[in-house]
Amino acid sequence: AALAEIRREVHQALSLLDMAGAPACLTEKRLTRRDFTEELRAASNFAGPFNFTVGGFYQNGRIRDNEVLDGNTDYFLPPVVFEGYEINHIKTDSVFGQLRYKVLPQLELAGGARYSDEKRHLDSINFLSPGGGAAPVPVSLTNPGLHSKTTSPEVSITYTPTNDLTLFGDWKKAYKSGSYNMITPTNPAGPITFTNGGGTGVGANRNEDVPTEAAA
Repeated sequence: AALAEIRREVHQALSLLDMAGAPACLTEKRLTRRDFTEELRAASNFAGPFNFTVGGFYQNGRIRDNEVLDGNTDYFLPPVVFEGYEINHIKTDSVFGQLRYKVLPQLELAGGARYSDEKRHLDSINFLSPGGGAAPVPVSLTNPGLHSKTTSPEVSITYTPTNDLTLFGDWKKAYKSGSYNMITPTNPAGPITFTNGGGTGVGANRNEDVPTEAAA
């Protein structure tokens, strides 16, 4: 199976910095995001006790934040106080796999993992001569690049004694991708680790067709 997505978003905002009546400054922001993602996966359907799922994921994205700070000349400010933009480049390569084993017709064990290689790179540009008259000048950042490699394992057990009842327990470890705060670009956040373990039972009364669920 294959799933591909291309997405583009545009957001615009105005912000007034008020000083006792008339605004001293007006912030014009235009944020655009472009994403291309694709996932490929293959799953077996063997008659025996072993089956598997393997696949890969790719992402190539970009977030651009344009900002112009217009000044109020009545406050002895220049018409344009600041003009610049930041671009956050995003690239992710990931592979994953899962192996499933039917211990009994009603009992299945599964284990798998996902490996991800993620890169973020931030370009910060400032126009020294507001109004766009000068060539863009790169801003020196403390940490312009962020690179993380993570492995997310998982194991689960599923028991289906009847067609109306399924019991399972699992343990998973996952990561929230690190990235940049576009307002404070010099302090990127690395990946955050999450672990989860639990069990759930789901049942349904065939005659009434009313599902019940309990989780722990």
